[in-house]
Amino acid sequence: MKADWNFTFRRLPEEARATLWREYADAVNRRLLECWLGARRFLRALKTDVYDEAVGRGLASLLTGYAKASVWMDLAPPALEQARRRKGLDLLVAADVRRLPFAQGAFDLIFSGSTLDHLGSAGEIERAIGELGRVLAPGGTLVLTLDNPRNPVVAARNALPASWLRKLRITPYPVGKTFGLRPLRAALQRAGLRPIRWTAIAHCPRWPVVWLCRWLSCRGWANWLPARLLAFEALGQWPSRYLSGYYLAVEAVKE
Repeated sequence: MKADWNFTFRRLPEEARATLWREYADAVNRRLLECWLGARRFLRALKTDVYDEAVGRGLASLLTGYAKASVWMDLAPPALEQARRRKGLDLLVAADVRRLPFAQGAFDLIFSGSTLDHLGSAGEIERAIGELGRVLAPGGTLVLTLDNPRNPVVAARNALPASWLRKLRITPYPVGKTFGLRPLRAALQRAGLRPIRWTAIAHCPRWPVVWLCRWLSCRGWANWLPARLLAFEALGQWPSRYLSGYYLAVEAVKE
């Protein structure tokens, strides 16, 4: 897995061209955190990967505003190097979410945005959730997002062999396993984390809009597009939200 991510980040100048799409994806995560965290403030925050910060603006300004100190980790050193060049982040650490090199209760806020859905098995996801629970302080907050297996596009993509995904350039990164909402909440509870709210996010139809964003970016057009794409998030209020959303999002607290 580590080799795959190193290879991926060596190819980022070629693959990460959908700047407008990245702006939309970052805006969805910012909106989620601002809604759920509100005016709360924290001592120490952890973000479990720096893909967002390596290829776009990411959440650097938001998370550093929520916490007095923040740690940004990633499995792939090239991702950390690229994020370091692009952002003024507090502390960057090469680490595996399945074996976190942090003390028990080290953080009172953790954001894990679509990190665990790149792991290769349900057991690895469970192990990573256990590690997140271990390093979260009592009373601390975890916000976690994962690929939504009920979304038909996600389900179809995950059913394809990895070699097809690479050849068809459907994703520029390795795709792993994921959990549905009920198994995810159960895994959090087994790790001593109490889910307090959950939803589905990122309702914009991904593949056609990614290609539209690339086409517009190459021509220097449509800087207004990411804000327009956020209009799709209104689907999060519909009963069909767990079919249209590309990601599940859960907030949990440490008992």
